[in-house]
Amino acid sequence: MKFIASIVVLLIVSQVRAQDVSAKLDEAASAYSSDDLENTRFSLQQSLAELDALVGQEILKMLPTELAGNSYDETGDEVTGGSGLTGVFVNRTYAGEIKTVRIELVSDSPMISMLSGFLTNPLFASMADGNRKSIKIDSYKAILQKDETDPMHYEVQVPIDQSLFTIRYDGFEDESEVTSIANQIGIGKIAAMLR
Repeated sequence: MKFIASIVVLLIVSQVRAQDVSAKLDEAASAYSSDDLENTRFSLQQSLAELDALVGQEILKMLPTELAGNSYDETGDEVTGGSGLTGVFVNRTYAGEIKTVRIELVSDSPMISMLSGFLTNPLFASMADGNRKSIKIDSYKAILQKDETDPMHYEVQVPIDQSLFTIRYDGFEDESEVTSIANQIGIGKIAAMLR
């Protein structure tokens, strides 16, 4: 019953958001026809933020419902569309008693150029130690960082075009399990949607 109610709520929210985009575009057209460029721009920015949020909702649908034996908590999903500094922000957590995986996606991320520079710089490879190295996830270059705290913490950052996927792992001991989980997410399909 909860599952059906959740689907109904998501459909209503999607329809409302799509109507919000249309309403903001209508406001922009009206302001533009009145030569009110300030409100035209404001309404267009709001419609883009709503559109980014719709894209974020579609990305959540593409993410797996289970990772590392843990299901996700739908109430913990976060999606925002920002106009200005970032585009889409998506966050999902798969929490268990011992192991937790957190996925974050930020499009139009200001961190992209810095990470891309690390991945394409030959000096990065020579500076890599046992705690940081370059890897491939779903055919994309990524940075794997390990923090040997208790519990063990890993972080994988995958820059794709103007988007940054960050996958955080707590309670994992095996690096191969970390990369295997990252390859189960379907980053390539999500990246195609963001283009």
